[in-house]
Amino acid sequence: MIKYGVLLLIILSMTLTLVAQDSTCEAGFVWLENDRLASDPLCVPQNPERIVALDPFTFELLVALDIPLVAIPQVYVETLTSNFSQFDDYFTDILDTGIPVNFETLLAATPDIILCRQSACADQYDSLSQVAPTVMFANESAADWRDSAHFYAEVLNTTDELATVEAQFDERLATLTGLVEMNFPDQAPTITVLRVRPNQLRLYFAESSAGVVWSEAGFVSPDSQSDLLTASAERFGIPRLMNISLEQIPLIDADYAFVFVTDGLTDGDGQDYLERVVDNPLWGALTVVENDNLHIINNYWFSSGYIGSHAVMDDLFTFVLDMDPAEVAPNPFVIIEDESTSD
Repeated sequence: MIKYGVLLLIILSMTLTLVAQDSTCEAGFVWLENDRLASDPLCVPQNPERIVALDPFTFELLVALDIPLVAIPQVYVETLTSNFSQFDDYFTDILDTGIPVNFETLLAATPDIILCRQSACADQYDSLSQVAPTVMFANESAADWRDSAHFYAEVLNTTDELATVEAQFDERLATLTGLVEMNFPDQAPTITVLRVRPNQLRLYFAESSAGVVWSEAGFVSPDSQSDLLTASAERFGIPRLMNISLEQIPLIDADYAFVFVTDGLTDGDGQDYLERVVDNPLWGALTVVENDNLHIINNYWFSSGYIGSHAVMDDLFTFVLDMDPAEVAPNPFVIIEDESTSD
């Protein structure tokens, strides 16, 4: 057994080592060491003002926290504002870094700090870190976006702001969950979430970004997708997603289905392919289509954080529970005009 005196010396030695590491940072910087940091520990600005975000999850978080950015990939802005017009005037004088990063633009932004999830920036980390301290979150899947929110809130000293955003989110989700349980007391409703890309159909499961919302609210994937869930878990370690063919359209059937279109990674046009899918006789034979419970919605179901997830909840309130979310549990990111003061 280690004697108390020896143990105290060990603890003191560890403490002095940490202090020594911290003391190597310049004034105005602090030592960052975290289990989810996807690099060696580093010195970061204590109160950064010129912030760059290079992945959609971190970008959406900073918008939700109302933290200004100096540079981001423009495609993230376009995606957000196409779904949420309330942010149309939010982005001014922000440089477009592009994907992959245009380093000439990045240097012109003179950032204090660069934030990015590992899956998006690992290949460019060495170059990025030459421009400014670069903090990468070691993400494991799209479903851990709330973990990365906590991580970056700590880095940016905005834990109080995040606590407010989280409380609003958790309160709405608890309301939705309670209403789903009340309306479906005997059996959990099944749900299909389908992403249509050019010449590709992709199902999403509970361990996806939007799955954080609908699985917590009480929805489950239909039994017909159990083999796909198993295959996805074997491939990714968790049931995240799986592509299906046109011949597998019957697997889409569920109590409720939500379908959205994205482009970008494959040739062709996603909307054109959706029209081809809808014209397929197998689509028309789906019970969820016959019951008018299949909804084609905007791609915020390809959610990257709190803003998109609140919109997912809006759809579940509206299309599943037949309730106006503004009356039941208002979305904090939606500005509701007062009709008594409007023209």
